[in-house]
Amino acid sequence: MAVLKPRSRLVYFRVSEEEFEQFTRVCEQVGARSISDLVRSAMNRTVSGHPNADGGEPVAGRLRQLDDLIGALSLRMRQLDMLIQVQAANGNQTDHKLHASVKGNANAESA
Repeated sequence: MAVLKPRSRLVYFRVSEEEFEQFTRVCEQVGARSISDLVRSAMNRTVSGHPNADGGEPVAGRLRQLDDLIGALSLRMRQLDMLIQVQAANGNQTDHKLHASVKGNANAESA
């Protein structure tokens, strides 16, 4: 493959033997031709604001979204729990059993 933009500048840094082996394995996994290509791609993604491997949103943004979704799910579960408690208080045995089952599953998952 021809190089469209000649590279005339050299940047180098030292790595440990373990880091070198790790970088070599990553090159094989992602199909990079060399460690230079791997590092150049990683730096380009970082500079462009997309430091994660898939070129999508940075990891911190994705973690914020996940945290927001977990918060919304937690709120919804509390609302459902309150609804079940109200139904159980009204004497509906089926809903009371469902409430106990939901609480049991929640306790088992949090353990």
